[in-house]
Amino acid sequence: SFSFDWPGTNADSDWYADFIQYEEGLFQATMSHADANGKSWEIRIGTGGNMYSHFAPDLHGETIPPQKHASGNVAPWIDEVQQTVSVNLELQQSDVVKNDAEHPQYCPVSGNCRPYYIHQAGAYQVDSPFMDNEPFFSPSLARHCSGNSCLFASWGTNAHVPTPFTSPIMYINKYTNCGDGVIEHTQMIHNFADPDNSDFGEVDQTYFNVGWGGVRSSTLPFALEPNPADGTLSYDDPDT
Repeated sequence: SFSFDWPGTNADSDWYADFIQYEEGLFQATMSHADANGKSWEIRIGTGGNMYSHFAPDLHGETIPPQKHASGNVAPWIDEVQQTVSVNLELQQSDVVKNDAEHPQYCPVSGNCRPYYIHQAGAYQVDSPFMDNEPFFSPSLARHCSGNSCLFASWGTNAHVPTPFTSPIMYINKYTNCGDGVIEHTQMIHNFADPDNSDFGEVDQTYFNVGWGGVRSSTLPFALEPNPADGTLSYDDPDT
């Protein structure tokens, strides 16, 4: 089933308390599956078309991290969620300073150059005073649900603000309930920059985080990872 109606916060997801106030502004849709064999789930989709909650009531509860960050609480459902990130590696110069930069026009007089990451979810809450009272979540462009699938389109947002860059990226995501507890997720990235009137060095996207996300380690503490040499799978503790 699916719904575009705000259902209220799921207390059992146990989100970071300071950010609960922002969830209603983030919410776009829910999809859910009821399963007699203990494989029920509910997912919540934000305005960016990304999944920000995956709740399995008969298994481990909430999958997505609680959103409290040791490095500073500036990313309510902005970073540790399921999303796609697009990067222009030529313009991504955050590890260099102006005098060493290939594109110094995007660098302050002192300090590192401006980063270039287009988040599906939204922007970090660091642009004061404009974002003091609420985050900026990527805007929805379209949504459609029918049968066992929902499809979303959104406009990607430069994650680090203020920024000198614009975003030519549309994210398109489809979620399908395949039954038996299985969710199929289809992702597409569309660069809508005008090819006849664009500087390709300014609008090309040359690196992608597809399947970027986080997992709540308090409920899912182990990761099944492949051996790079032979592909065999084994469980690794992500804390070691």
